[in-house]
Amino acid sequence: MPQDNFLVVPNEGVNLIWLDGSRGAVSFDHDRKLSVHAVRSDQVSKIAEQYVRQHTSGGVGIATVEDLRKQIWSRMFSIVDRLPGRLLAINGKAPGWSWLKVSAGGNTFKLDVAVTKRQWVDVSFRFLRHRVANGGTAPDTIHSPDDAANFVATLNWIYGPQTNISFDLWDAEWVTLRDAPHQPVGRDVFVKSIATQAPSGPDITVFLVGKWGGGASGHSRGTFFDDLDVAAIDDAPKRDEIPEPIDVFMLTMAHEILHYIRKERGFAGHHDRQNVLLSNKIQSLRMDKQLVMDVNPP
Repeated sequence: MPQDNFLVVPNEGVNLIWLDGSRGAVSFDHDRKLSVHAVRSDQVSKIAEQYVRQHTSGGVGIATVEDLRKQIWSRMFSIVDRLPGRLLAINGKAPGWSWLKVSAGGNTFKLDVAVTKRQWVDVSFRFLRHRVANGGTAPDTIHSPDDAANFVATLNWIYGPQTNISFDLWDAEWVTLRDAPHQPVGRDVFVKSIATQAPSGPDITVFLVGKWGGGASGHSRGTFFDDLDVAAIDDAPKRDEIPEPIDVFMLTMAHEILHYIRKERGFAGHHDRQNVLLSNKIQSLRMDKQLVMDVNPP
């Protein structure tokens, strides 16, 4: 069952919940904003395809979508066919607050359900490099514009099922400085010489600068500049309190972008809820009910 007894379901889309260990009959009740059914093995392929396409966009190629569909199909089929429990498909029929009551194995659970409209964020990426004596260029970051589509695909998997927010890749280009910047890159150099090269058009631009040294307290991995709608991110953020096996780099990117999304709705700063994204304590990639209400309420 979902943590917080809370679930986001896309309007005209689907989300999934697993009733671990549940055997025998399962009954459920809900209002008209939802439709709910237990997934049968012969429905896995269709639902897996719907679920993957719902959370892929922004330049993700057909081959990647197909690979994801196969992975989700394999996991869903294994769950439905082999494990004790029930997989439920929850479809949103109309935006707004809803509820779902499930009875299984002598237990009854009730979930608050937010049926939300899909929100889009256009994101651009800039990768730092500098000129060298022979007239060529040398990268200051281990990443390149070829990585941008994978960044967007990962962001969509982090945000999509939890918040119904999707990302579209605006563009991905190199930023070329005349001279090699001092590493780690400081705040003044970034603001005066690098952030000025953000494109006009996207909602937010993420800069990959190599080593980042311009963050204030709590932002050593990356920093969002709310007056510029840009973020700078370290290539190899320190793990510190982040538990394994979370990808600290993508957590940092998701963290800084979340600052932008919350800013657009009038929120700022961090919170103190442990094991939740944007926490000033231990973070994870999980977004709880309060964060969802901050960024995409029904």
